Amino acid sequence: MTNNKLTPECVDRLIKSISLNERDLDRALMRCALAELQEYRKARVVPGGWVAVPANPTGDMLARIKLSDTWTIEALTARYKDMLRAAPEAPRD
Repeated sequence: MTNNKLTPECVDRLIKSISLNERDLDRALMRCALAELQEYRKARVVPGGWVAVPANPTGDMLARIKLSDTWTIEALTARYKDMLRAAPEAPRD
């Protein structure tokens, strides 16, 4: 994880643990880092049966869905974004 910022909750816990010995402080730091890593991982895992797609369609994606030569890139892009807005939210577990 490239973000080295601690959450406010972790900072609060660390401040409370200042009176602890160095070993306990190390454990508190590790718990904070682990909690942040777990949240980071949860936010980036794509559930089974789902796929991650770009917010804007690529040229190849547009070419594959172009069913008519009269459809413009703008019209296809608008349809694609409409589909993304209509998609259900992915499960969080």
